[in-house]
Amino acid sequence: EMYHMLQGTVTKVTGDGEVFTLRADDGRDYDIRPADIRDVEVEIAEDVQVAIAYIGAPLGDLKDVTLVVALPEQEEWSILTEKGTTTANAMSSFTMETDDGQELSFLKDNCPIEDGALAGDSGDKLSVTYVNSQGVNYPVEIKSAK
Repeated sequence: EMYHMLQGTVTKVTGDGEVFTLRADDGRDYDIRPADIRDVEVEIAEDVQVAIAYIGAPLGDLKDVTLVVALPEQEEWSILTEKGTTTANAMSSFTMETDDGQELSFLKDNCPIEDGALAGDSGDKLSVTYVNSQGVNYPVEIKSAK
C-alpha cells in the first residue's frame, strides 16, 4: 500500500512559518515544511490537528514520500480509488462518472497527475485515488486507466 495519512497535532511553528513540527499519532515528531506539501487546506498553527495524505512507504522518515494535501483532522479517513470517465474537466476541478455509475467531483489543486491523464475536456478514462474531507474529494493521485 503506497497511500497513507499522517495525522497529529502541530506542536511548533517557526517564526517565519517555514517549518512546523507535527506530533503524530504514532508519538513521533516530524519537522515539515509547508512548501513541501502540494496543497495545504488547513491553517498551520500550534495546537491545530492536521492530517496529511501522502504517497510512499509507511513513514519512517519523510525523505522518499510525496506530501500531497494537508487537511483538517477528522475521526476516520478512507483512502479510496475509483475508476471512471471524466464528464467535465476545468482548471481546478473535474467530475467523473465511476464505472459503477456514481458521479464524483474533485478539487485537483497540485495533486500528482500522470501525463495525459486529464488531457481532454471530458472522456478521459481515469483511476483516481482520493480522500474526502468535509464533503470535498481531494485526489491523492490521478492516473490513466486504459
